[in-house]
Amino acid sequence: MCEVSRGWKPCTEGILKVRPTRKISYEESITPTVELNALCMKLGKKPMYKPVDPYSRMQSTYNYNMRGGAYPPRYFYPFPVPPLLYQVELSVGGQQFNGKGKTRQAAKHDAAAKALRILQNEPLPERLE
Repeated sequence: MCEVSRGWKPCTEGILKVRPTRKISYEESITPTVELNALCMKLGKKPMYKPVDPYSRMQSTYNYNMRGGAYPPRYFYPFPVPPLLYQVELSVGGQQFNGKGKTRQAAKHDAAAKALRILQNEPLPERLE
């Protein structure tokens, strides 16, 4: 039982707080990368993900081998912040697919979705028995 001592307090004893949950269907839980892995196993191909460096074109123009009292720039930061848009290159059986996203995982899902559109039309290889 709840006891009240000097003042009013609501009785919360015996009350369970339950969060409403949304049931996730099986189709929603399968990501494009999982679906692509299953298709590649059937086709006998291996998907290879390779991250694309977003800073490859942003090189410092300062010559560190220069002599004669020349100092490097005062505020030089070697890009410690993550990129705004991640890029991934996916290669499956000699074909290349590029994916972009706000996270690495979103970029991989984008590349896998593009590969799925093309690879789903390929015929399955015949099984040797």
